[in-house]
Amino acid sequence: MADLRDLEQLTPNRGLSKHQLIKRGIEFDVYTERHSALIVPYDQVIASSINFDLLKVAALEELFVLKLEAYRDRYSSTKASKDAKDLIRIALVAGSQIPKFNYVRVSSYLTEQHFERLGRVERGAEPLALAKGNSKEAKGIRAEFLKFVSGIRATF
Repeated sequence: MADLRDLEQLTPNRGLSKHQLIKRGIEFDVYTERHSALIVPYDQVIASSINFDLLKVAALEELFVLKLEAYRDRYSSTKASKDAKDLIRIALVAGSQIPKFNYVRVSSYLTEQHFERLGRVERGAEPLALAKGNSKEAKGIRAEFLKFVSGIRATF
């Protein structure tokens, strides 16, 4: 964290126990073990993380769980739509991931309430928004998302 602070300007968000970094218009959430309690233990996030340039980032499996938990927590807030779109994007990327996405790593952290929220994402307006109003494309996005969630459900 100290190294990152030396390189970038971080904004604390005490309400969500995180820091934020905005780089080239992209918002990054920075969580530290001492200040945040996450659904996925830090040692698991680090053990599965991948390198992106000089930065370690969560693998798609852990990122999906963390984003789903954020969606569950912020379901009635203005950020919920962004979280839902992010969940769909992760699912679409994970479908083409090599090596294959590890559904078991995801399902081990989930509850029935998470699956209920995933159903709301699939039925919500976000697939149509991601398809820029193209209903045929949105139908395909919904189908891919449902297939992805079914893969997780099968290992639950």
